[in-house]
Amino acid sequence: MVHKMVSLAQTPVTLSTNQCSAIQFVQDLAQKPKQEDSFFVADLGQIQPLVDAWNVNLPRVRPFYALRCNADELLLRVLASYPQMGFFCSNRKQQQLALEVVGPDRLFYGNPTWTRTALLGAHSDNLLGFDSEADLCRMSKSGITNKIILSVRVDEESVLGCEASKAPELLQLAADFGLDCVGVSFNLCTQRPGLFDSIIECAAQLFAIGRSIGLDMKILNLGGGLPSPFSQQTPSFEQLCEQINISLDYYFPQEQCKDIDIIATPGRYFASSVFTLATRIVDKSETDASQITEDDFDVGQRAFVYKINEGYYGPFGCRVVPNCEPECLPLFADLNNDEMFYGTVHGPLMNEEFDVVQKRCQLRQLDVGEWLLWENMGTYTMNNVDSLDDEEPCAAPNVYYFSKERDWKFVDDSADYADVYSALNESGGDQSDGESELSEDSAIELDSFWTIDWQLV
Repeated sequence: MVHKMVSLAQTPVTLSTNQCSAIQFVQDLAQKPKQEDSFFVADLGQIQPLVDAWNVNLPRVRPFYALRCNADELLLRVLASYPQMGFFCSNRKQQQLALEVVGPDRLFYGNPTWTRTALLGAHSDNLLGFDSEADLCRMSKSGITNKIILSVRVDEESVLGCEASKAPELLQLAADFGLDCVGVSFNLCTQRPGLFDSIIECAAQLFAIGRSIGLDMKILNLGGGLPSPFSQQTPSFEQLCEQINISLDYYFPQEQCKDIDIIATPGRYFASSVFTLATRIVDKSETDASQITEDDFDVGQRAFVYKINEGYYGPFGCRVVPNCEPECLPLFADLNNDEMFYGTVHGPLMNEEFDVVQKRCQLRQLDVGEWLLWENMGTYTMNNVDSLDDEEPCAAPNVYYFSKERDWKFVDDSADYADVYSALNESGGDQSDGESELSEDSAIELDSFWTIDWQLV
């Protein structure tokens, strides 16, 4: 397969000139002679369809991508190229990463634990979130002039935000302190259409309360909780958007609006489907299928326990996040071996209770050394690596960046390569050498913050 290399932010990106898929690119990388470690492939060409789908299904809602989901630099740079895209940061490190690609007026800073240092580190143009009297006291003492947004909890699974019953009291307190509270924010973990209707109704009530005490309420943050449109989750992204739009039209009718900004803080929506993970089987054992299925009907049937080179203390720490259950497939098909067996997949610490990667699967019998493919792995999988041995810290999987040439819209000044794999093999898989950087900060032009011409009356 013929490819060429370009560079974005001094990082190599492989362009497929013959339009091969990201999975084919993963297969090619896995067959490199020196490729033994797990690795990610990020298909940056998928971001444009995600942005298009968002604009079609949620035309009134501006996205603020949540960096806590995945703060990969090239993902951020591509997202930043869309002027309507903002960034939601939960701490100072995320704020610093976002400021490398956008201006401060495109940041929403929602630190769940405000300290004086964190407040002093916030730029005056940042939107700031708060959810307690203690937050307001610190903000008042720090003398900030930022616009602030009240975070409200309506989802039983969420631990962030104040209880809805306490929200009016906090709005009044913000007004008493003379702070510029301009809206309300929600954080959802459960994906139910009815829950979005509830938060939009709650927002309309809180807007009315805030305006009655003199607050300039003009920003509604619907929070996250939206799945990728390429996922198989139910309800789907489109079904959730349908309910959101119905509720917005009812509680915040567009024809009566002038200056209300409706935003959301999605994470997995923009990150999940962009990243694919490849892992290798490093050990396996045979067991009785009933031990995996917990069904006596399967007694006497063969099943297999596979051990791979990544686990809970690496990318699969994502399993603690609601609605995040990775599923694998063999990276390579075997037409002569199509009999299916129950199996379970564990990480390197098979005796560790949490190091279960996929509790149950049905696969052909696989051998040690074979590769497993994990799609939709961009959600809470990066930078999860923790050291299990002080002398041998764990290494995060490498990320190889990919796009079909027709989907690539960035200027570069790097040389073309007839065959990227020969260059990769010569460097032992390190793609960072010999690539030139993009001119003028990756040739991404960033437009100023825009507002929607709506007003609630």
